[in-house]
Amino acid sequence: MKIKYLLKVTCLIIISSFAFVKAQFTKCDEIKSYLSGQRAVYVEKCKVDDEGNVDNLQLEYNTADDDALNYILDNYRNLTTFGYSYKAGVDYDIEDIFGSGSGEPEYPKDIAKLEKLKHLKIFYHFHRNNADYLFLPKGLRTLAIRNVAFTNENIQEIATLKKLRKLDIDNNFIHREYKYSNFQDFYFLKSLTISNKGDIIDNIKVSREFLQNFNQIEVFQYSLVRLVKANIKNVLAELPYLKEFRIVDCECSEDVTIKYIARTLGDNINLVVKNTYCKKTMESDWENL
Repeated sequence: MKIKYLLKVTCLIIISSFAFVKAQFTKCDEIKSYLSGQRAVYVEKCKVDDEGNVDNLQLEYNTADDDALNYILDNYRNLTTFGYSYKAGVDYDIEDIFGSGSGEPEYPKDIAKLEKLKHLKIFYHFHRNNADYLFLPKGLRTLAIRNVAFTNENIQEIATLKKLRKLDIDNNFIHREYKYSNFQDFYFLKSLTISNKGDIIDNIKVSREFLQNFNQIEVFQYSLVRLVKANIKNVLAELPYLKEFRIVDCECSEDVTIKYIARTLGDNINLVVKNTYCKKTMESDWENL
């Protein structure tokens, strides 16, 4: 009896596993099949949930193809994780690369249809996209958005996402013309990443006035930023609950070293450094110890 029972259980597990793999192949292959007829649209990642619905999809576009994106948003409403990355390549028309007329991709308004969405990434590389309204689902937990020309209304919209815990933005978000009072409602965020727009390392001025509106942050990250002392000191001064300070794909100014950053942060804040060029030490580091 026990042997028969074990055999039945084993068979059920094998059948279930086969059905899951088949569903993943079928649904993801369905998307790949549709996109194969489109111009330069690639599936970076596709996964299904236990019920066979696509719940994680990462797409990369090398051309402005709004129809393909709208098709995905219309037909796959169970997505909980979605990434849309627009990277105009040198092999495409000049209109596609720099955004002119029909070659300029529109912001995907149908994002609002993904009511189950928890994690969203929208990246425009070397292209600044305008959006009057972001149409963000209210259940978002993480949001990464690059090269969108934010308005005060966009910022206010993000501030309504009370379940949001992680925000990844670029310096379009911290433009000096914005009214900092619009940031008052970001108390719910726990992680904040600030990057340079595009893929170019450059200076970014992150003021204390800006950071004051995110004072509950526990994890802060700079990406594609040329680090100066003021940026590090301002983070430390205005984020009293900071537990981890991350610098990824950055460079340091001449007077900033890894030792200086570590000493400034102190023993209670974890420092994470990845793909970043900074001098390890300089004479002034030892003189100030």
